[in-house]
Amino acid sequence: AIGKTTSVQPYVSSDFGRTWTTIATTMVTPDYVVISASGKYQYYVGGSINTVLRSSDYGNTWNDIAGLSVAYTDVAVSSSGQYVVATRSSENVLSTDYGVTFTASSGLPTNVTLRNNAISSSGQIIVVTYASGVYVSTNFGISWKQTVLGFSNVHLSMSSTGQYIMVVGNNSSRIYASSDYGATFVQVTGLSITPSYSFISANGQYQIISHGTGMVSSVDYGKTWTTNTNYVYKGIAMTSNGRIV
Repeated sequence: AIGKTTSVQPYVSSDFGRTWTTIATTMVTPDYVVISASGKYQYYVGGSINTVLRSSDYGNTWNDIAGLSVAYTDVAVSSSGQYVVATRSSENVLSTDYGVTFTASSGLPTNVTLRNNAISSSGQIIVVTYASGVYVSTNFGISWKQTVLGFSNVHLSMSSTGQYIMVVGNNSSRIYASSDYGATFVQVTGLSITPSYSFISANGQYQIISHGTGMVSSVDYGKTWTTNTNYVYKGIAMTSNGRIV
């Protein structure tokens, strides 16, 4: 696991969170952190350095990625660590060699404001959101399909398989879901909430949306929803089978 404080360097744990040590890097207060399934490959974006910071030895040493000299706002990695996607407002870059090199995504327009990203466990399905919709690639970022949703999204989540995708905006009419690898998106209705975060289990069966006064959950792939609690949540984490949240 990796964490950060508000003003000093990030910390890393390799013993299931029991103890934490400071990461020896010049980057402080990173914005987003991702780790491959084994923990070997780890990436930071944001913070004090305009680049993507990479570790290929379980967080022991860190290096700036050559050729990336701007601030990226989101990063995602496939399970093996081979495929990495990093996004900033005017650019999306991809790596197919475990983060050694990155190239700009072809087929994405340069006149839209890109926001968030997600990648499937295999790296084949990649989703990048923009100011009023999503771009989906089903062939490792070679080509992209645009879907206009008509609103500014605040969060994106996807199952490990890439089959189930959820994009949420800032009111109840702005929740859209896909169950066909991003080919189509359908509005989720009947929820009078102001969504803030979403999360989907590995196979897509368990889905959660947090909102201003609590969270709602689904145990049937998003078909029906149940109100769970009355607390305000800032983020969501879930085990791959959805049992622990």
